[in-house]
Amino acid sequence: MVIRGEFGGHPILGIIECKDHNRRKGPADVEAFSKKLENLGARLGLIVSRKGFTPQALKLAKHEHIGCLSLLPDDPMQAGFS
Repeated sequence: MVIRGEFGGHPILGIIECKDHNRRKGPADVEAFSKKLENLGARLGLIVSRKGFTPQALKLAKHEHIGCLSLLPDDPMQAGFS
């Protein structure tokens, strides 16, 4: 999904990626998404995963300023994004 708009009077492009895999997202998934954001010139990125994320993926996503949203409401470390 692509989001276009203005923030503080400046144009912004955001990308949301949601894929229904039967495994948790790992660092390779986050790295590939980060590269996609870079190639498209997007300044906002959000990955949604049904199965959650590995700890390494969450660490990399934080470093790359990518939001992670999981559909695992019983796991407070995986649910939500910032």
